[in-house]
Amino acid sequence: MHSTSSRRRGALLALLVATLAAAFLTGPSGAQAAPVTPDVFMRDNPGDTGAEPGAGDIWQSPDIVICATPSKCLADVVITPGQTYYIFVTAYKNGQGDVPGVLRLYHTKAGGNVSWPSGWQEIGAHGTTITASTHTFMFQWTVPSDWRHYCLLARWESTADPMTFAEGPSTEDNTRSNNNIVWHNVVTAGTTANGNVLADFMVGNPFGGAAQVGLAVTPAGEPFVGPGRVVVDLGATLFERWRAGGGQAVGVRQVGTTQFQVVDPKLARFSGLQLRGGERLPVQLVFTGAAEASGKPVNVFQTDAQGVDRGGVQYRLTFR
Repeated sequence: MHSTSSRRRGALLALLVATLAAAFLTGPSGAQAAPVTPDVFMRDNPGDTGAEPGAGDIWQSPDIVICATPSKCLADVVITPGQTYYIFVTAYKNGQGDVPGVLRLYHTKAGGNVSWPSGWQEIGAHGTTITASTHTFMFQWTVPSDWRHYCLLARWESTADPMTFAEGPSTEDNTRSNNNIVWHNVVTAGTTANGNVLADFMVGNPFGGAAQVGLAVTPAGEPFVGPGRVVVDLGATLFERWRAGGGQAVGVRQVGTTQFQVVDPKLARFSGLQLRGGERLPVQLVFTGAAEASGKPVNVFQTDAQGVDRGGVQYRLTFR
């Protein structure tokens, strides 16, 4: 009996200790959990939740949009070099508390991986304190006249919400790692049916040493090739670099000295493009399509030597 009573007293004591510990940890009834540290972020793609590093495409951020007027639009308008437009950037805030900081917006010639910061030009900066769960910034931008198509980069800079990962020379690496940075590489263009849309794409090596990169053309949804046609012109310099790197390509047919037509509607790829450290070289694209080709975006992106996506541009085309 004595042994049994001791065991019961021991069990009751253990239950009391556990109950007191739980009350201490959870606090009084109805108490709130400790507030989450506020975190400002922008989305790399529609499914992005602000997780770091990001997943999926990181160069088509839906939180940057180019509009013709000071009223926010739903999708990018066609831009004309020399004209003025309005860029809207939307940021989100998780957690409790206000976050002071500066949002900076940059542009560069449309293309793949870009050197940070030397490859970018600042458009403007807005300092503010973000208090609500959503905040939209507006920038006025006069498009430079020396190029047809541009990429945009937005960066939230805040001592209260710093970059999670240290930045390096690669815009692709920086954007994927930090939810304070988003990259918007979307080109909206159009012409009459069976007319040509000329587009420029820069292939880049942001690192200090020489590198071999690739270039890929693939549909974003339904195939563009069929009702439409894509011709890739590597240009004299990049063509010779490609030949020196082995001249490997799939899904294309050579139609000129440096021109190749995409013949595989699912994927065309060049491999072994040799670039010097910090170098960017131009590629010209020609899109031709019947009206049926409208609304079938094309993704053009560069890869590293292992074939991993290192940044690109989505071309959204209309043929009337």
